[in-house]
Amino acid sequence: MNQFFLLFGALITMVSCGNGEGATQSNSTPQETIKAQETEEGQTVAYLENGITAKNNGEKRGQVHISGTIAQAKAGQQVILYETRGKNHYPIDSVKSVNGVFDFKAQELTSGFYMIGLISDLNMMAVIVNPDEKDIELKFNSGKLANAPEAVNSKENEGWFAYFKEEKTLNNAISNLRKSRSKSSFKERIDG
Repeated sequence: MNQFFLLFGALITMVSCGNGEGATQSNSTPQETIKAQETEEGQTVAYLENGITAKNNGEKRGQVHISGTIAQAKAGQQVILYETRGKNHYPIDSVKSVNGVFDFKAQELTSGFYMIGLISDLNMMAVIVNPDEKDIELKFNSGKLANAPEAVNSKENEGWFAYFKEEKTLNNAISNLRKSRSKSSFKERIDG
C-alpha cells in the first residue's frame, strides 16, 4: 500500500513539473526568461519568471561587521564564526571574548546562514548574514546561545530569532501531545 502512494506521489510530481505554460527550459539563462509587466500605475517593470529580479539575482557579497555580547561568557572564551553549507559548518574566524563582548572584524561575506558558537559544537546558534546590513550586533542572554538570542540592529536576525523561538515552543507542544497520547486510552482506540 505504501509503495502505491510512493509511486502515485512520484507520478503527480513528474506531471506537475512538466513543461506547462510559463515553464522555462532548464538550460535557459536568466536573460532568456526576462519578461515585462505593466503595473497599475502604468510603469513597466522587468522581472524574471522564476521570481529573481535584477536586484536579487546572484549571491550578494559585501563587507559585514559582526559583534555582540554573550551573557555568562568566561573571560577570554573563544567565539567562532562558522560558514554553513548544508549541515556542515566550517570555521572562518574566531575571537576571544572580553567581559562577554565579541567583535569579529569586518570581512567579505556572502549572504546566507552562518553559525556563531563557543568552543563546543554543541553550543551554536544560526545567524543570517545579509551584506545589506553592514553592521550586525547580536545579544545572547544566556550561556547557551540558542536559549535567548536577540538581534540588536539586524532586521534579518530579528525575524529569524522570532521564528526560532516560536518553532521551539511549537515543537515542545507537539512533544507534550505525543507524550500524553502515549499515556492515553484514546491511543488504544485509534491504533487498536
